[in-house]
Amino acid sequence: MKKKKLIIVTLLLFVVLTGVFIFTSNSPGPGDLPENSAIKEEIESTLGGVKIDEIVDRQQVGDDHAFFPFITDDGQRGMSVWKVENRKWTIGASDNGGEPSLWKIDPQDPETFYIIYHLDPDDDVDKIDFYMKRERNYHVTGEHQSYVPQIMAKEEVDVSGGYGAQPAPKIWKELQNQLNTLAQPDNNGANGLFSSSHPNPHLQMLYVPYDDEGEFSRLEQTLGNQSFTNGEQMDLIIWMDPLELEEEQIQ
Repeated sequence: MKKKKLIIVTLLLFVVLTGVFIFTSNSPGPGDLPENSAIKEEIESTLGGVKIDEIVDRQQVGDDHAFFPFITDDGQRGMSVWKVENRKWTIGASDNGGEPSLWKIDPQDPETFYIIYHLDPDDDVDKIDFYMKRERNYHVTGEHQSYVPQIMAKEEVDVSGGYGAQPAPKIWKELQNQLNTLAQPDNNGANGLFSSSHPNPHLQMLYVPYDDEGEFSRLEQTLGNQSFTNGEQMDLIIWMDPLELEEEQIQ
């Protein structure tokens, strides 16, 4: 009797595992990007009133993320990022503008950070200088003194192609990793250097756009007014007037 029950249980387990295998093998995998029609419909549902005319490109980022720049029916440039959840592609964020943003796929891992943008050709931008600025900090607590120098790290990017999703500059990742390390508790469980008593040295992301003649430009037509997010972190990179640059501090 016990042997018969064991056989029945084994068969049931086999049936269940076979069903799971068939279901997962037939489910869309990370390599199966959604059709443009599905992308358009989903973006339109998240940006009320926006109608998509064209999905400009389909860029897969890693195994389970993708970047889709698009153009609306009134010519506005926009962009959307997607992710795989439960073996299905789903929208992660969208914007009806294309101003540069820092896409943090995993906010705790700077290796997953990407700069994304989709520029309107009427803004006549050929190159963008990106900067990460770390503020200067000096702290005194009892006998302990600490000084964090200011850093202005520059990365020049050719944006003549109009759109892109590219890994964040190496120096940006290094600065963020340093910040994460300094904020970690020490072996005694105490807060890191940058705790409530030691303010976090602010990392600010900035950009300065230029035309093909090297003259300063502005992103006026590129700017949007609607955005949506579904769990993906998109940090806006702030426009900076070149007159504010302190060239001697750029590394």
